[in-house]
Amino acid sequence: MMGPISTAILGGCLQALKWLSWSIAGLLLVLIGVQSLRGDEGAQPLANVMVAIAFLGGGFVSGLASRAILKRAG
Repeated sequence: MMGPISTAILGGCLQALKWLSWSIAGLLLVLIGVQSLRGDEGAQPLANVMVAIAFLGGGFVSGLASRAILKRAG
């Protein structure tokens, strides 16, 4: 078992990772919008959407892990 301080730090880091992942996904979606408005021929919107979905999923999993760890710690 981990101590209370290390558990709190791990939970906080996982929450920060969740928000960072969601922010990156949002920025990727903004990038897709800007590239479509500019008519960028080299843009790969499908690849960017897939990466954004991966970041959203990673953020969701990170949030679930944080809640589970903090709930188990009490």
